[in-house]
Amino acid sequence: DYYTSLYDYTDEHYNIWKKSGTVAGIQDTTTKKLFFDFDNASEPEKAREDAVTVVTRLMEYGIKEDTIQLAFSGNKGFSVMLDTTTPMTREQFRDITFSLAGDLGSFDRVVNDNQRIIRVVGTKHNKSGLYKIPITVTQLTGLPVSEIKALASSLDNVDHDIMNSWTEVKMPEPLTKLKYKPKETPVSDDTVLENDLDLSKKPKWLTDAKYALQMGFFGAEGGGERNTAFMILAANYKSQGFPKEIAYRMLKGVAEIQAKRNNREQFSSNELWKNVIEVVYSPNWRGATYS
Repeated sequence: DYYTSLYDYTDEHYNIWKKSGTVAGIQDTTTKKLFFDFDNASEPEKAREDAVTVVTRLMEYGIKEDTIQLAFSGNKGFSVMLDTTTPMTREQFRDITFSLAGDLGSFDRVVNDNQRIIRVVGTKHNKSGLYKIPITVTQLTGLPVSEIKALASSLDNVDHDIMNSWTEVKMPEPLTKLKYKPKETPVSDDTVLENDLDLSKKPKWLTDAKYALQMGFFGAEGGGERNTAFMILAANYKSQGFPKEIAYRMLKGVAEIQAKRNNREQFSSNELWKNVIEVVYSPNWRGATYS
């Protein structure tokens, strides 16, 4: 087993360790690793789905797909990590990770502990006998856990070039400013959404109009307007490099918001896939987007 520390330590911390023999109690650490860990021993597919969700959310903030460091843990879950250019305090790390993953069931909520260590990619898990292996977004979204585990049985199955693009990332400013606010009460299905559109939260790669669509401001009565809105968004997601599996999940989220906003039945997931995703991501679609 080989591990690396999630946090960086100073010479002062090292001197404390030499005297006490432990790093327990040290609070003022920093890290340049934005790290998410998803584990579910009984249902690892849920851990995979949660990892897909966080990858989707990172890409919505403009993080490039190939810089996201994805790995099967070698046992019961998946990790998602970015090497960042700027150090984060423990509080900043927690704000960002909990804001992006705090609502996901398999998210490891103690990953922000100052003593946290991370298994090194390429090492074998001592219980499962499987390796922690790098995987692509396509593998994460497209392969069941059983096939990923089969890949992890030997390092000969692994494409080592996946890690060549794991370079440092400058995090977008909106991502660095996230503040985690735990929900005090669960939100009921009949919650009325705010009708105000907050453009300060808009990703730079979306126009104001497309951001309004993404937030569900369209087509109260359904019909062709809803379908066109989803086509507009799907074309934009494709032009930004989102794989169709992630674009599909994003549109499902839009459909849920749109239905709640207008108090209407949610647009069919089957229709989203067949009439929107498969059309926009077909070879016949030549990269066009809507003005």
